[in-house]
Amino acid sequence: MQNGKRRLLSELKKLQKDPPQHFRAEPLEENIFEWHFTILGPEDSDFEGGVYHGKLKLPPEYPMKPPKIILLTPQGRWKINSKICLSISDFHPETWQPSWGIRTALTALRAFMPTPGKGAIGSLDASSGARKVLAQRSEAWKCSQCGACMRDVKKDLEEIQRLACTPVARDSIPTFDALPPEALKTTKPPTITEDEDLVLDQKVSEPEELEEEDDVVEPEIAPVEQMEEAEEPEVPLEPVATPPPGVATRVSSEPEHDTLNSAILILMTIIGSILVKKLLSAFAQAL
Repeated sequence: MQNGKRRLLSELKKLQKDPPQHFRAEPLEENIFEWHFTILGPEDSDFEGGVYHGKLKLPPEYPMKPPKIILLTPQGRWKINSKICLSISDFHPETWQPSWGIRTALTALRAFMPTPGKGAIGSLDASSGARKVLAQRSEAWKCSQCGACMRDVKKDLEEIQRLACTPVARDSIPTFDALPPEALKTTKPPTITEDEDLVLDQKVSEPEELEEEDDVVEPEIAPVEQMEEAEEPEVPLEPVATPPPGVATRVSSEPEHDTLNSAILILMTIIGSILVKKLLSAFAQAL
């Protein structure tokens, strides 16, 4: 039961912080497990314009078990002062989910209103005209237990809808002209004390030059210009062999000789194969 109370108090805070646009629900002061609700009729249906009151009886095991749903205002869809059979009511605990809550149950109840009853427990199939007449009369109904007046609740819900659909006006957005002079003042730059000023004015002292030691003798290095002007040693070139006078140089003709030798070898191979065939045939005839 303690878990159920904590859950219901949490749901009440959420409903007050984010009020629904199409219904209102609050617990009784003396019993947090009994909630009274008021829903607006769905648009584009026979219930449009109507406002209907009812109550939820929650079990101590809530939210593990579903609530009982009872309608108190005549509307032509369900019987009044009687439990109704829905997938979110105590008639079907097998379909109830603990993650659901009062907001979910009332949203589903409003969505079920235009659907046909089909003989379900507590349902009615009144005519379209009768439902419209009941919708017009519903504003005059008042709950004798919680004192809720349907006309007043309807006005409150319509105001919530209007505020939810009203865009933000440009005049409500603050501008620099509308801000007070104090908000436009810029902060003063940080002041620097005399000690800090002296620290900032100090210059980094240059490193002292090291005294040259007399005993150290640096090697003499010739200037770059003198190094570039130094002549490179001459490298003797090998003598090129030249043919004696009167002897003409011979051009190599090795590729031509190779081609000719290959042709002669192929021709000899063909002739040899022909002679071998003739010898074999003559030897065969002699036998």
